[in-house]
Amino acid sequence: MKILWADTETYSTNDIKRGAYVYAEASECILFTYAIDDDPVRAWEPHLQPHPPADLHAALSDPSVQLRFHHVDFDRTQMLRWNWGYDLNPMRFYCTMTAARMAGLPGGLEDLCAALGLPAEYSKRDGSALIRYFCVPDKQGNRVYPHADPAKWAKFVEYAISDVVSMRECSRRIPDVFSADERAFFAYTCAMNDRGVPIDRDLALKGAGLASTLKAAYKIQGAAQGAEYTEALRESSDGAVQDLSITSTKAVLGFLACYGVILGDLRSSTVEAFLSSRAADGVDDAVRKVLETRVTANKASTSKYKAIIAGLNEDDRVRGTISFCGAGRTGRDAGRRIQPQNLARPVLVGPDSPVNAVPTMEAAVEYIKDGSLVLLFKDPLQLLSDCVRGTIAAPAGKKFCQADLSNIEGRVCPWLMGEQWKLDYFAAYDRGDVPFDNYVMAYSKSFNVAPNTVTKPQRAIGKVQELASLYGGSVGAYLTFAAAFRIDMEKLGRSILENVGGTFIAEARGKLDWYRKRDMTYGLSDEVWTGVIAGVLSWRSSHSNIVKGWYKAEEAFVAATTNPGVWFDMAHNTRCINHKGWLLVKLPSGRHLVYPNPKIESDDRRRELTFHGVSQFTKKFGVQRTSGPKLVENLTQAVARDCLFYNIPAVEAAGYPIILRVHDELLCETPDLPEFTGDKLADIIGQTPAWAPGLPMAAAGDTYYRYQK
Repeated sequence: MKILWADTETYSTNDIKRGAYVYAEASECILFTYAIDDDPVRAWEPHLQPHPPADLHAALSDPSVQLRFHHVDFDRTQMLRWNWGYDLNPMRFYCTMTAARMAGLPGGLEDLCAALGLPAEYSKRDGSALIRYFCVPDKQGNRVYPHADPAKWAKFVEYAISDVVSMRECSRRIPDVFSADERAFFAYTCAMNDRGVPIDRDLALKGAGLASTLKAAYKIQGAAQGAEYTEALRESSDGAVQDLSITSTKAVLGFLACYGVILGDLRSSTVEAFLSSRAADGVDDAVRKVLETRVTANKASTSKYKAIIAGLNEDDRVRGTISFCGAGRTGRDAGRRIQPQNLARPVLVGPDSPVNAVPTMEAAVEYIKDGSLVLLFKDPLQLLSDCVRGTIAAPAGKKFCQADLSNIEGRVCPWLMGEQWKLDYFAAYDRGDVPFDNYVMAYSKSFNVAPNTVTKPQRAIGKVQELASLYGGSVGAYLTFAAAFRIDMEKLGRSILENVGGTFIAEARGKLDWYRKRDMTYGLSDEVWTGVIAGVLSWRSSHSNIVKGWYKAEEAFVAATTNPGVWFDMAHNTRCINHKGWLLVKLPSGRHLVYPNPKIESDDRRRELTFHGVSQFTKKFGVQRTSGPKLVENLTQAVARDCLFYNIPAVEAAGYPIILRVHDELLCETPDLPEFTGDKLADIIGQTPAWAPGLPMAAAGDTYYRYQK
């Protein structure tokens, strides 16, 4: 197969920060560098030669030639807009950035070169100054043309050529795990991003305006509070904290410490969990006022209104919202532009919301459009946050059909680990033979009680147990999920103590002294810490095969790393091998996960599993540590992703065009006709893949005109 390696350099008056599709509305090609197979890289300069050179024209015209760009999402989008007349079917394209991410490597070309150990001439090619010079209007809005500075332009051409040289060399060194099946899913993603999501522009504009006004008001209120408490703060902190700014994390944490309140961070979930806990009952009113104002003023989700407006195309749609394999190793999507994966769950809107102050999204939207939310709601920013989803609205004659897989990770993990009782339960639940959901059953199994006796508070315990324990989590994970679901840790720990078996309590108490000496009890009382650990132990006892699976996955990683070229079983129908310094994990679907440069380091006390990868926190490529539970989490999330993707072709073939993928959910925009429903969509995506016999799958669907949860 012939390959065209290529890269474009472009100019646009639209800011690239607004996304490739908005950028493309005003873009033009100023340089096109390319090579055919192993030929030298050449440059086509449209200002000197209006039409592509003969060899480039022939390659673009031949549908059998594969088009390899490093960032297809950008380059293909621009080429579509330029309308050169070539076949730009996404199946023709191969994205080397995506191939790198699938191999567990960084996506950026310079970082990729460095990660692969390419010589300096490949990785040290900073052309950002040249890009700003030729590709972006200057501060006065003027454009610099090539003839204005021939010497700089020559350097720019040289830089662009080196990009293609580097891309080609990197591609040759990356393990080829970007299979034909995965390229087909990539093509579906391109089509989805081309469609975009329809936006209610009026709501987005009104929401952005109201959010800006309300946030400004809260910050003024916060500044007044800061001034009120600053003098006392200086005295009580012996001058360590000089000023209280509600928006300053350091200042607020210092302020809290002066009142004896210690919080690990000031995320909304952390603060709200504290304010609703017993620990907050006796705090000074000043602390409560500052924390409440901080949470209200910093509702990040309301800033999405501005992001939506910035990303709007001329036809009131936002495109390019999903990055295929953007989450890296597991192959899951990442959100772009409006970050649909991070849209807040409604607190005030809808029957399933905690407060249910407004029964429907449509009613909530009207409060924003007429401005009455300021008068009717104590916390109008919360209503604005709830309605960000509602900006995604079906145009006239259309509707949304939505469906998501039910508890897919909770099903995939026991399938991979061989926890048969849990698979049997899910199958019975799907048939309607068992009326109790997974969280009721988790509690029932852990505490050895009949499921029909489980109360709502006990179900909440089961939910935290299930979510926190699946991948080896302990007290820290319980704290995280308890905060997310607004569950009081004091009540949680004490409730577990009241219900769990004495054996688990005794074992937990036996561990307490060791953890207390190492300051690893997270500030919890002995009683609460013991209760949480007892809950962890009870869950693990009732899920013994999952626990064994953590160890099996770790041992397979170790064995494969130390025995190159030999396959080892890692989980059900999942194997791994160390192939020339790349630990490849073959999933049941046939797709591969990749762990570059695996190593095992051990001493008399412990064993450490490492590999090279991109840190989810620093976003830098370097040594990462893993473990059995973490490996099982990777496997589970990867297989869950494959389950959703498996049925995408059937969804499209049935006439449900996908416009958004969010976690385990598909959103489709269909004609507003009765034959299209969310339930029918759910029937399609709930089909078990041919490669996963024995995995019980189910999905639930809905139909509406505004996106909601």
